[in-house]
Amino acid sequence: MQPPFSMDLLQFQQNITGINVWEIYKPILEKYFANIEQSVRDQLSEGISGDGQPMPDYKNESYADFKVHAVATYKIYPTTDLRLTGAFYDGIKAKFDLLGIEIESLDSKAKELEKKYGSSIYELTDESIKKLIDTTVGELQESLLNAMLYE
Repeated sequence: MQPPFSMDLLQFQQNITGINVWEIYKPILEKYFANIEQSVRDQLSEGISGDGQPMPDYKNESYADFKVHAVATYKIYPTTDLRLTGAFYDGIKAKFDLLGIEIESLDSKAKELEKKYGSSIYELTDESIKKLIDTTVGELQESLLNAMLYE
């Protein structure tokens, strides 16, 4: 991509100082909400919360035994994975709020599970964040270049 030949340094400086990186990055991130939601599901299915810590083991051993036989995807006995019917996982959604991206579950049990296990059940681990950045950085670079040269 060639810069416009008529641009002077003053215009280039104005373009750069007028850049709002968050406003440029938001539409890019929005395209990856499904990936973000799936990352949260994957972490939980592996028994990891967003702070990178393992979820606690089930206190009720008979419930953990039940899950081994009742839930085909349960593979981390006896660790909590917050999956039984799949409704909580299916309800996991990402959206923008005033501070950035908010992740929640629309399932009826969500508030109860959040209260019991903490809000970190919705967070991305450092590894998941790095993967998201690696996936989106090329689009962000291109959008920033366009903003610097053509705004």
